[in-house]
Amino acid sequence: MLLSGLSAGMTYYYRVTSVDGTMDTATVPAPPAAPLSFIMPSSFCAQDELNADFSAGTDTNTVVTQVADGEVRLQPLLNEDFAGTGVPAGWTDEIWDAQAGAVTTYNGGSVSVNGTHIYTNTAYGPSASVEFSATFTPGNFQNVGFTADPAFNSPWVVIGQGVSDGNIYARTSNNETVLLGAGLLNTPHVYRIQRNPSTGGFSFYVDGTLIATPGIALTTTANLYVQVSDYPAGGAALTVDWLRITPYVSAGTFTSRIFDHSDTTTWGNVIWTDSIPAGTGLSVYARGGNTSSPDATWSPYLALVNGSPVGITSRYLQYKADLTTSDSTVTPALKDIGFECSTGPGSCVPPLAYISAVDTSLCQGDAIQLRLDSATGASPYSLVVNGVAYTNVTPGQVFATLSTPATSLWGSGGSPANPNGNDGQPIEVGVKFQ
Repeated sequence: MLLSGLSAGMTYYYRVTSVDGTMDTATVPAPPAAPLSFIMPSSFCAQDELNADFSAGTDTNTVVTQVADGEVRLQPLLNEDFAGTGVPAGWTDEIWDAQAGAVTTYNGGSVSVNGTHIYTNTAYGPSASVEFSATFTPGNFQNVGFTADPAFNSPWVVIGQGVSDGNIYARTSNNETVLLGAGLLNTPHVYRIQRNPSTGGFSFYVDGTLIATPGIALTTTANLYVQVSDYPAGGAALTVDWLRITPYVSAGTFTSRIFDHSDTTTWGNVIWTDSIPAGTGLSVYARGGNTSSPDATWSPYLALVNGSPVGITSRYLQYKADLTTSDSTVTPALKDIGFECSTGPGSCVPPLAYISAVDTSLCQGDAIQLRLDSATGASPYSLVVNGVAYTNVTPGQVFATLSTPATSLWGSGGSPANPNGNDGQPIEVGVKFQ
């Protein structure tokens, strides 16, 4: 059942009544019990949620990734979202053994290999680890991980499968194989191979959980390539959504685009979704002002609390997120953020209208035409001039013609030296918004 016409921020109370084929009814919660309730989420007037939203900001040692629908993370050694439709920069794509039907498919957000392999053009040292989101399928020799060279020569340490038996393994060139879990085929999972630079050993993670692999004894401190491989062609393909090579930098700052509310508002609650693994931190700050570019009139950055009011009244708003980690293998992530705002009494500055006379060369007794040049707030406007109301006025519109009798510049009881003279003073017209 779809409920429409609900208002953001309102609490709604309800009971559910069902009727069976014999017309017997049941109601939950049954009176006199209190009804159930829910609060409609407040709508945001400024929000970063998608990859395109975050991409409008500025990264300083951070990166916008395509994880889910987009998020901000610390900068790793390599971040590859396979967002394009061709071979990414820094990678090479090759067919294994010149097989017919072998193909690598770039899907604008993932890569699928079938009888092919793609590999980094750079070999990474023992401090580098690889993390990736992959969908393994019931195909032979699907593997992602470290290899001594693009030809898959020893030593190599990967996650994947040899001859498919429906399971995914940690595998090495020493013929070491350890089961990483059942039921991992045909659905995406996040895998990680973490290198230990002091021992040359390897650890394996599935969806963030360390898997015990006592059967993996291979050690190496050699520089290794990272590759995604499937062999032979014609079977089910291996798909990787994204791949990152760490370590992450220890600190970075993401600065958002500038949000324009079109009028001054009191910015309400800020609500964001994040991921903060142990050893990491994320702090969010905001500043505001009434000029389109930050200047000395803007407020300083204020620390924000998730779910609490921003505490700034302004037309424009900008936030920044400081990300930190003390563990270079993990990063915090800002997944989305939204700002509520209000334009109720006391929350905005008085509106302004700029009105001019169409013809400024007027003789005594001439009619005056008034034009609305611009105004704050939303068009069209309602104006009152000399007690007369004008509605649906838009910028650039001539909206009033004033015919005024000739009167002395000195009032009804005096006479100027030159009745046709110009005293250099503007004609004042009282204007207010309805």
